[in-house]
Amino acid sequence: MLKDMHFLSVSWYDNLEPDTLVIVNDSGYTNDAVGIQYLHHFIQHSAAYSSCNETRLLIVDGHDSHKTGQFITIAEEYNVIPCALPPHTTHLLQPLDVEVFQQCQHFHQKALDKAVRSFDYEYKLPTFLSDLPYIRNRSLTVKTIQSGWREAGLWQSRA
Repeated sequence: MLKDMHFLSVSWYDNLEPDTLVIVNDSGYTNDAVGIQYLHHFIQHSAAYSSCNETRLLIVDGHDSHKTGQFITIAEEYNVIPCALPPHTTHLLQPLDVEVFQQCQHFHQKALDKAVRSFDYEYKLPTFLSDLPYIRNRSLTVKTIQSGWREAGLWQSRA
C-alpha cells in the first residue's frame, strides 16, 4: 500500500515478483475498494494451489473493509471463508505479526546496512522496491511461515 504516489515510475516495479500486488491510493490506508482488490488477488493466487472449488481460509484483522456485503458476497462465491481475528489480538494470533514480519524487518535492516555502506544515505522508495525481492525471498520461507503459525498456537507440527 503506497500513499498518493502519482509520480511512481513503472521501472521501480521491475525487480518485483510478477504477481506482487501494489496498491496506490490517496490516503495510504486500506479501505473498502482496497479490501476487494486484495480479496480478488487472494482468490486468484490461492486457487492456483487448491483443487477446483476447494474452500480456503482467509485470516483478516477485522477491518471494516472485510465486513462489507460486497466482500462477503465475493468471498462466498469463491468458497473463501474470511476469519476475523478478535480486536487487539493480531500481535498474538496473526502468524505474520508473530514471526514473519520480524524476519522481514531483519532482512530490511540488512538491505539498509548494505545501502549505507554503498553511500545510499537517503534510501528512498525506488531502492526499497529494488530490495523487496531480496527481503521477501529470505523472510517468506516455508520454515518461517510454519513457525509463525506454531508461535501463534494455530498449527501444531507432528512430533
